[in-house]
Amino acid sequence: MKNLIIIFLMLTLLGVYAMGAQKDTLTVKGKFYLDGEQVSIGIIDGKIVKIDLHSQSTEAPEVYVSPGLVDLQINGFVGVDFSDQNLTIEGIRKA
Repeated sequence: MKNLIIIFLMLTLLGVYAMGAQKDTLTVKGKFYLDGEQVSIGIIDGKIVKIDLHSQSTEAPEVYVSPGLVDLQINGFVGVDFSDQNLTIEGIRKA
């Protein structure tokens, strides 16, 4: 029982320490791409934690914020198509 209490206390202290540790925070401000309304996005440790819509003001920069616009284009080189299902190691070496 004594060992369980010690383990519990250690885990509790570790949790308190982790909560107090400095986190990587970022706020992105801009205009929402659909309607132009100003938005701010709170990001902690690389994860979106908060999205706030704001009435028009001069604080937000003239940039648009939108979800998931990712370019999946994969080019090739010297006749080798990197998106070809028959791509081989020799083709990669050639490119």
